[in-house]
Amino acid sequence: MQTIRVDDAGAGSCPGSGTCGAHACTRRGRGLEYRDFITVGLLYRRLMPNPGGTGERNIMPDNWIYVQEPGVNVGRLQIFNNWSPHMVRDTDTVWIGMEYFCREGDELWRMSDADLVALGVREMERLRLASAADHLDGVVVRMPKAYPGYYGSYAHFDEVREYLDRIPNLFLVGRNGMHRYNNQDHSMLSAKLAVEAIVSGSSDKSPIWELTSTMNTMKRIPARARAPWQLPEATKRVQCSEPCEGGAKKYM
Repeated sequence: MQTIRVDDAGAGSCPGSGTCGAHACTRRGRGLEYRDFITVGLLYRRLMPNPGGTGERNIMPDNWIYVQEPGVNVGRLQIFNNWSPHMVRDTDTVWIGMEYFCREGDELWRMSDADLVALGVREMERLRLASAADHLDGVVVRMPKAYPGYYGSYAHFDEVREYLDRIPNLFLVGRNGMHRYNNQDHSMLSAKLAVEAIVSGSSDKSPIWELTSTMNTMKRIPARARAPWQLPEATKRVQCSEPCEGGAKKYM
């Protein structure tokens, strides 16, 4: 083990990945659980014709599509073209992210990259979203500890937080550092507050932990009175009244 001395530290990794010193705190931290995540990126010439598709490549206007169709493992799709055209090298192709929610070490996690790409291609065809004949390429990204779980030893998380907050120059930030299932805006703001505390010489962590309450309060403010980054995710994806072909529900 290597010891690196620092003036201040911001921890965005899992509280259970290290030790709290006190035995009970260590046990609580290591008992925190997570859901893991796999993205299978699939490149296509085009999608199949569908009610929401437009243009030669039949691209729907959605960023995410949540899948409720039985008989497939995929839980959500991303259309990277719709996030930004700069995420797709060739704009004459369609870049899809097949998202699988799993646990590290389970059957899905242990599949080879080639098998996961093949699974994604089969499931896109089963959902009648894309033909295997139009598939060009694939890539697999595994993300352990993507979603902090509110189970396991989470009921005792305050013990971990209180112990670590007593270390004056250690600031827990972000989704994993705080073990809170918050969005990207919240994670960036928590880091910003930590930096502000360090610059001002404060060891008060309460503004960081109170950020979640503040974000929840913002949801009750009329949308027209809020900045774009304050808008809750739910306002960006409204479920359509009818399912897409193959049963996949559309969200916008």
